[in-house]
Amino acid sequence: MANKSCCFEGNLSYGNLEEIKAKLKKEIKNVIKKFEVREFYVGAESDFDRLCLECLEKIKVENPDIKLCLVLTEPPSKSKFNEAFLGIFDEITHLNFEKISPQFVKLSTFNWLIDNSAYLISVKERSDKQTPEVAIRDLSAKDLLFFTVRLKMLRIKSGLSQVELAKAVNVSPSAIGMYEQERREPDFATFLSICLVLGTTPDYILGQDKKFKPRLIEIDEVLSEFTAGIRQNTRLLCDGEQIDKATREKFAVSLTTALEVAKKFVTKKI
Repeated sequence: MANKSCCFEGNLSYGNLEEIKAKLKKEIKNVIKKFEVREFYVGAESDFDRLCLECLEKIKVENPDIKLCLVLTEPPSKSKFNEAFLGIFDEITHLNFEKISPQFVKLSTFNWLIDNSAYLISVKERSDKQTPEVAIRDLSAKDLLFFTVRLKMLRIKSGLSQVELAKAVNVSPSAIGMYEQERREPDFATFLSICLVLGTTPDYILGQDKKFKPRLIEIDEVLSEFTAGIRQNTRLLCDGEQIDKATREKFAVSLTTALEVAKKFVTKKI
C-alpha cells in the first residue's frame, strides 16, 4: 500500500512565527498519528516553506520513518541549494516547469501537490487579525481546490481580468475573487457559464479528469484544438504586435501544413 502524503499551503504575513510554528507542529503530528501519513511534500522557495521544513526536521527526529520530499520546479543541478541542504530530504521531485510562464509556476505547483497528496495542512489569516487558522484538510474530495487553482490559471491564460470574467458570467468582480480564494462556491448556472467562457469542461476544472485513465489522442486532434484557439483568440500578439483575423488564419494554416510535412518525415515517407 502506498504511503499517505501531505502538503502545505500558507503565507507568513503574520508576525508571531513561534505561535504559527507551534500550531504547525501540532497538526503535522496529528496527520502522522491519526491518519498515518508518512510522506510530506514541501518546497523551499518561500519563508512559509522554510518554516514547514523547520517543523518537519524536528518532528522527524521523533518519527524517523517519515519521508521528507523536496518539490523543485527546476532540476536539482540548477537549483540554488547546496548539497548539504538537499541531503536533508529522502526524495527530491523535479516538476519540469522550466518552460511554464513564471506567473503559472506557483499555481501549477499547487495543482500538482493537491493531485499527489492525501492531506493538506493550510495556514490562513483570519479577518479579525487574530492568530492564523491552521487546519488539516482531507483531500479525498478535491473538487473545490482544483476549481480555485484551475479557475485562476484558465482566467489568466484567457487574458481576462477578474472584472472581465465577472462581467462575462454576470457576477460581481468580488465574487470571482472569492471563488479563486476558496471563500465561496458559484451556483450551478454560474459554474457552467464560467466553463463556457473559459473554454473548459466541468471535469477538467474540478479535477475529475484525474480520476480516469487518459485516452490516446491523435496528434492531429491536439493541433486542431490549438489552431482553433489561434483562430478564435482576438488578443494574440506576434513580436509584440496584435495580429488580425487574416494573420491568425495564416498561422493556423501554416501550422497544419507543417504538421503534415512533419508526419511524413517522422514516418519516413519522404
